[in-house]
Amino acid sequence: DGLDTNDGLGSTTSWKTTTKVSASVFIAGDNIYFERGETWNTGSITVSASGSSGHPIMYGSYNGGALPVIDGGGLYITFKSLNKQFITVQDIEFTNGTSTEYQGTVYVSNGTNTTFLRCTVGSGTSDGLVFGNTANNFLIQDCLISQNARYGIRFLDSGGIMQNGTITGNTVIWNDTIGIFMQGVDFFTIGTNTISWNGDSEGGRGLAIQHSPGARGTTNFLVINNTCN
Repeated sequence: DGLDTNDGLGSTTSWKTTTKVSASVFIAGDNIYFERGETWNTGSITVSASGSSGHPIMYGSYNGGALPVIDGGGLYITFKSLNKQFITVQDIEFTNGTSTEYQGTVYVSNGTNTTFLRCTVGSGTSDGLVFGNTANNFLIQDCLISQNARYGIRFLDSGGIMQNGTITGNTVIWNDTIGIFMQGVDFFTIGTNTISWNGDSEGGRGLAIQHSPGARGTTNFLVINNTCN
C-alpha cells in the first residue's frame, strides 16, 4: 500500500518505495517508520541528512508483527549512511544485500553517533554490517547478524579514526568468514554477545582483532562476558 505522491505523514497517507525515502531530506528529530509484516525491494535506503544531539533521525517500524524487511534482492546494499551523524536504526530487517568488498548489506562510512537496535542483518552476499573510514560513537545492541557470506560485523579503518563503540547483547551466528572483525579501532567494548558457528571458510573465527603491519593499531578495547563457540 501507499503512494509516493502521498505526504507520508501517517499510515493512511504513507509512501510506497524506499526510493522515495532516500530522495527525501529530513531534519533532526524526524522519524521514518516502515510497517511491520511488509517487505520492500525497491532499492537502497540512503540516509539523506543528519540528526543532532538529542534529536537523531530515526528509521524504525510501526504496528505489530514481524519486522519490516528491506530486501536487496542480491543486487544492492540495503542501507547506506555516508558522512552523516546522529542516526538511529531500530526494529528493521535487512536481508539479501550485495556489495563490493569492504562494504556490506548495511554500510556506514564517515559517520558519528550511529545506533542500531534490535535489527536483523542477514543472508548478504558479502559482509553483513560494515563500518568504514572515520566512524565514532557507535552502539550496536540486541541485533541478529546471521548467514552473511563473509563477515558478520566488520570495522575497517581505511586511514581515518574509528573509536568509542559498544557492541552488546547481539547474536552473531553462521557467518561464513568471521563473526566480528576489528581493525584500527580504539576504545571499544564488546560485551554479552553470542558469537557462534562462524567461519566455515576461514577456520571458524568468532572474533578477530587485527593489527596489521604499517596500519594504525587496534587499542583500548574491552571484551567481556561473551559466549563464543
